[in-house]
Amino acid sequence: MPPESAGNFNLGAFPEEGGLEGIMVLSRALNVVAAVAPWLIIGGLLYAALFVEPEAVVRDLPEPALGSRDFYYGVAHPAEDVVWLAGTWGKVIRSNDGGETWTIQKTPTRENLQSIVAWDNERAAAVGNEGVAIRTEDGGKTWVEVTEIPKSKDRNKLVSLRKRGAGEAWAVGLGNAILRTADYGKTWQRMAEERDKVWTDIAFPGDRVYLVGEFGATMHSDDGGETWVEGQAPVSATLNSVAFRNATHGIAVGGEGDVVITSDGGDSWAKVPSVIERHLYDVTWLNDHWFAVGDKGRYVKGKGPNWEGGRLSLNDLSWHTRIAVTNGTAYITGASAGLWTGEEWARWSDEGLGVREPAVTVSVAEFAAPKPVH
Repeated sequence: MPPESAGNFNLGAFPEEGGLEGIMVLSRALNVVAAVAPWLIIGGLLYAALFVEPEAVVRDLPEPALGSRDFYYGVAHPAEDVVWLAGTWGKVIRSNDGGETWTIQKTPTRENLQSIVAWDNERAAAVGNEGVAIRTEDGGKTWVEVTEIPKSKDRNKLVSLRKRGAGEAWAVGLGNAILRTADYGKTWQRMAEERDKVWTDIAFPGDRVYLVGEFGATMHSDDGGETWVEGQAPVSATLNSVAFRNATHGIAVGGEGDVVITSDGGDSWAKVPSVIERHLYDVTWLNDHWFAVGDKGRYVKGKGPNWEGGRLSLNDLSWHTRIAVTNGTAYITGASAGLWTGEEWARWSDEGLGVREPAVTVSVAEFAAPKPVH
């Protein structure tokens, strides 16, 4: 007979003596193992649950510079490619390549920062909630909090910070807060007594210091803050921003889409017919016209008799609070941040500058220049 195939199991391969008995013993052993195995597994799981402490493996994920929960209320743009943003929870980020990449800078506060200015690439200051003020002299590598800064007794919130000259800046806010620094934010001086008044922005037409605030209120000083003259724009809503392109021609914008203009340095104001009904938060002179941003991605632009309202893009319904302009390009920040070329909007993200999206015009108005209201 030919040899048995290695793949076939043949009882004849076992010795005749004790062969069947060995098989029976093996079968009984396997049955015992099969019966006991589930209990062994259950016991092992119970032991692990009761006595073995798992060790969590924690992987530190890098914090995004432009996270979905980050709101940046202030922007500073001291040089062509250098941009600072300041916002919620004391967060400050900086880009050295026009917004393509960002670096988070450590700050000494967790208060929301409402506004930031930069005198150059190294020296900057920011202010915000609870009257906080921070500054840097090394490009943001280190930020320090200003500990001796005048504060109001009841409400402390600095809303806007604007620079005026080398080392000089003014901050305004709640409680009639009007503060001035002349040494790059190291020390601050209060320029008016505390009272129940809210100022939202400040500008410097010529030698004048000009403020706007709640309920259309205005105030200006022609002697560096020694004395003040109060006024009223022809609106009842809060004016959120004021700007001048020279010593006489200026603009202020605010709630409900209000726009008022002046040609006499703010002594009198005239209201522009509304082109949008959304709140406007900041305004600036951009190329050859005024440009303002606000709620739901809306903007207003114009000069003289011609004004239009629109949206930065169809895909961005964010609110925007601040504009910084350099070489005809507006750097805008708020619930989203990015570049505005005058016709297109591109948002910043941690992946760099997004796709440019065309603006959308939604309304146009003719302005017949009514008699200014004092």
